[in-house]
Amino acid sequence: MAGERVDVLAVDDNPTNLLSLEVVLQDLGANLVKAHSGDEALLRILERDFALVLLDIHMPGLDGFETARLIRSRERSAHLPLIFITAFEHDSVQVQRGYELGAVDFLFKPIVPAILKSKVAVFLDLHRKTAEIVRQANLLQEASRREHERSLAEARTRWERERLRATNERLQTLSTLANLLLTERDPHVFVPAVCEELIRRLGLDVGGAHLVQDDGTLRTAWRRGCAGPVVVSSPLAEAVRARRKPIALHHVQHGDDPLAGEARDLNLAAVVALPMLAGRRFLGVLAMGSRTRPVVSEDEMAVLQVAADQLAIAIDRAHLFRQLEQTANELRIADRRKDEFLAMLAHELRNPLAPIVNACGYVRRRLPEGDPSLRSLAAAERQALHMARLVDDLLDVSRITKGKIALRRERIELRQVIENARQTSAPLIDAKGHHLTVELPEAPVIVDADGTRLAQIVSNLLNNAAKYTDDGGRIRLRCTVEGEWLQIEVQDDGVGIRAEMLDQVFESFVQIDPTADRARGGLGLGLTLVRNLVQLHGGQVSARSDGPGKGSTFAARLPVVVQGASERADEAPARAAGGRACRSILLVEDNEDIRLTLRDLLEFEGHEVSEASDGQRGAELIVARKPNVALVDIGLPGMDGFQVARHVRRAAGANQTRLVALTGYGGDDVARRAREAGFDAHLIKPVKLEELFRLLGELG
Repeated sequence: MAGERVDVLAVDDNPTNLLSLEVVLQDLGANLVKAHSGDEALLRILERDFALVLLDIHMPGLDGFETARLIRSRERSAHLPLIFITAFEHDSVQVQRGYELGAVDFLFKPIVPAILKSKVAVFLDLHRKTAEIVRQANLLQEASRREHERSLAEARTRWERERLRATNERLQTLSTLANLLLTERDPHVFVPAVCEELIRRLGLDVGGAHLVQDDGTLRTAWRRGCAGPVVVSSPLAEAVRARRKPIALHHVQHGDDPLAGEARDLNLAAVVALPMLAGRRFLGVLAMGSRTRPVVSEDEMAVLQVAADQLAIAIDRAHLFRQLEQTANELRIADRRKDEFLAMLAHELRNPLAPIVNACGYVRRRLPEGDPSLRSLAAAERQALHMARLVDDLLDVSRITKGKIALRRERIELRQVIENARQTSAPLIDAKGHHLTVELPEAPVIVDADGTRLAQIVSNLLNNAAKYTDDGGRIRLRCTVEGEWLQIEVQDDGVGIRAEMLDQVFESFVQIDPTADRARGGLGLGLTLVRNLVQLHGGQVSARSDGPGKGSTFAARLPVVVQGASERADEAPARAAGGRACRSILLVEDNEDIRLTLRDLLEFEGHEVSEASDGQRGAELIVARKPNVALVDIGLPGMDGFQVARHVRRAAGANQTRLVALTGYGGDDVARRAREAGFDAHLIKPVKLEELFRLLGELG
């Protein structure tokens, strides 16, 4: 499999660049197919399948992005891996657009050969393994089908030609053997079972089944009525191996056939030996004999021949199953290692965000109200938390690919959500000179929803309105409450929607006017995301328009309003914080930036804070000092956080300390292990400060 050459498509209008790619990739076992334009690339993809496409962005005619879109629009190439190549280094707009088109990576010119080879090798290996699995599965299915049909056809021909007198009994025997072979996969189980059934039904006295080993020798898998070596090298068995045909010896005691020497020694009157063949491959010998009957009848020979053929098919099938299971196990190991790598990557990306959030919170609390720096600090803190959320979604591969994005519900004031969405969409709205009107209920509205996702819903609707409204247009955002239901409407005086398109606008990649949509930008995924997120909240979406040129209205209806809530969510934590008692807190964290910034923040809030930089010292301090709360990192050197919790819970007199796991590892498995180790709560870095302070109050 590793030596199989696969096709890689390189698309670049510069022949020199194509030649360079060919030189770099020549030793990876790939056939580099060159295309000098997007049109030529699409033609090549129609002609054959590729393991990977290396696609230059800037080309005359169809550029790389448009070429990629057309590739994705074709079902056969919808999942073809694409790596974009560009000379414009780290252009975030291009990178974002590339990933929206389904790119697996970006390479910037000049290309480092080692990096290119490493990335391409991964996809070549994946393509080969996938092709090998498909090939083996097809071979298994085809071989089983052919051999099964051949065996049944030969048996039927023999039975009809010889007019077997005991047809029903023989068919019953074969049916029993087939059931045995269908219910078992292990040759060590089904070979003895089948042979015992043959001995019993045919009334024979002696038998043996000998299978070919990896070294070519015949080894006994089953024996009845005789003794002998486990490794067989008799003249009869070797003759069957050489001829690939059955050998029947009748009247053994009265003949002088040199192949019958062992049969005479066993006092047999007749013996038959049959090869077990899978196609042209010799898998073993099946031998049966009688001490009382000098002849093995033709109908018995026919049954034994079918049994030998079926045994061969089953043995070959078992061998193929073992190969497939080995390949599947290798893929499972590779997948597990990928998940472990992504989990570690998420941890390493979250950790740097924690001190940023802590530092912003600390400085924000020290500045007087009204200080102009507060707005910048709030923006930095908000974006750091947003980055952490993106890390969660981008790195949880299984959740994204299966469409399982878990909501993190919290009680939050609607006005805050709308303001976050407005700030996100403000650059696009301001750039086009639109006038935005926001209408909210006069009384504060508390919603139980995922605040980030709810803001994303509103922001996507505002962006859609801004995009499809000519410069200087008017956009109205209106929120109303009906019982527990929140109604969000975004109305514009833009291009409008044709009646036949209203039911399709929320589908992926739908473009109302393809030419206009390309000019306005976007892939047609924003409204799809709105629909999915609204449905995750248990709501519905709708679109209305009186036709082209008459604007449109998009509405999202969500059951998220908290009944009886009269205070603003952002004010409640502040008042709770003001009434909190001073607590003794031990902070166990090996990352110095996280530890020091969080310590400063907690001390500013009036808590008494001590610290430890490793698990062993942290466990000792918890047991000795018995603080009210211990914030313990999971990924500590030496004794990790789980071990710290178990040690503390076992120590006498340490059960008064409330343990909180503070970790960069996400996922339900980590939370479950934290509970089992003895933690009272589990927080993921970077922690929202209000969430931390609320938890400290609850643990009191």
